[in-house]
Amino acid sequence: MLTVAPVFTVVNVATAIDWCEQALGFRASFRNEPYGPESVFYAVLRCGQVGIHLVRAAAMGSAPGEGACAFDVDNYGALVSACKSAGAAFYIEPDTPIPTGARSFGVLDPDGNKLLFIEEPAA
Repeated sequence: MLTVAPVFTVVNVATAIDWCEQALGFRASFRNEPYGPESVFYAVLRCGQVGIHLVRAAAMGSAPGEGACAFDVDNYGALVSACKSAGAAFYIEPDTPIPTGARSFGVLDPDGNKLLFIEEPAA
């Protein structure tokens, strides 16, 4: 295996793409939009070597917002700032202490998927 990418179910893929670009710095590398931009029902987003997939919940037959993923990051401060600027809802406040000494925070995307960001302490 080489990589893994979570698939998040969302109500509106185009809206979710916009949020992920603004709050997290992802860029859409693929959009399945058979009838134009408003018909997008699946997308692949990338940020560096990290990828996530977004799918319209109705296409999967599941409820939106049931996903979760943890990301190891090296740009913690910039991500916190970007999430605050985007009005992200924090479910774990920035710099909440954890036993390993790492810094972490968690946000909910607009559909309720949980995104946890962790920066390990410098060696």
